[in-house]
Amino acid sequence: MADNATAAGREANRRIEFMLLTEIRERELREAAEERAAILANAPRPVMRPEGLAPDHEEEETE
Repeated sequence: MADNATAAGREANRRIEFMLLTEIRERELREAAEERAAILANAPRPVMRPEGLAPDHEEEETE
């Protein structure tokens, strides 16, 4: 809010900006999607275990 005692202040106070709620919601959704994408882009990826390191799963006979 500017000072209404001056012409410049009155002019500044006459100029207001409106944002529609749908614009705000769309921006919030876009920013959230970008944040999730950045997190996933930097997340560790699963790596297959080399065959030589896999344990043998031979069943033992039980009596």
